[in-house]
Amino acid sequence: MNELAKHHLSLGARLAGDQIPLEYGDQEAEYSAALQAAILLDRSHEGRILLTGRDRLNLVNRMSTNDVAALKPCESCATIFTNANARILFRALCLSLPRGLLLISEAGQGPALASFLRRSIFFGDKAHVQDISADTAQFAIHGPQADAIIEALDVNAEAMPTMSSVDISAGGRELKLDVYRPARTDGPNATLIYIHGGGWTNGSKEGSSLTFLPYLEMGWTVVNVAYRLADAAHAPAAVEDCRCALRWVYRNAEQ
Repeated sequence: MNELAKHHLSLGARLAGDQIPLEYGDQEAEYSAALQAAILLDRSHEGRILLTGRDRLNLVNRMSTNDVAALKPCESCATIFTNANARILFRALCLSLPRGLLLISEAGQGPALASFLRRSIFFGDKAHVQDISADTAQFAIHGPQADAIIEALDVNAEAMPTMSSVDISAGGRELKLDVYRPARTDGPNATLIYIHGGGWTNGSKEGSSLTFLPYLEMGWTVVNVAYRLADAAHAPAAVEDCRCALRWVYRNAEQ
């Protein structure tokens, strides 16, 4: 168990098998914080692969679906790695940082993606692949006060372009849906209602952000839906929750 997991336990957390907190013993307070203030989510189970060297962008560009070679410093994009039959192997978020190209993979996929990249380096390529997952941590901030917290770290979150990054130094269940809107839109636009996978028994909307990033890049609005899992409510509860989300989108379409 790593030091971060021990810290979570000291705060009363119940951990999943990958040492990511599931809850801290007071779900009502946790939901209240998410809806009224802000919450810090540990996303360290997602892989972090750092590519350095002259050909780091071209290596990923020729192996995946997006135009990674066009990334400028501090820009980012989502991309998908496929095999020769166009079957999806990995999804990743690519961030062009001053120290190299950082790939954030889906949970538990870091070592496999790093190995895949190393096998794809040609003779003469100037590229080095390093799995930095074990040496780093990853967090996400959600909630109405999230921007204020980011700005307290001397980052003007409101002025940051969509899909960009910045380096800083820093010391009865109510269901919700998340609405992701493009940075600039003149009115109603194409909307994806995303229902996370897991066979109605596991998964969460928070773990699905990499999947729908390509739609955000295309200028779509994305509605990411939460629903009751089978251990909390029997069928057809999950389907009814998703239908409620669909009705909400229909009622608010003009916005």
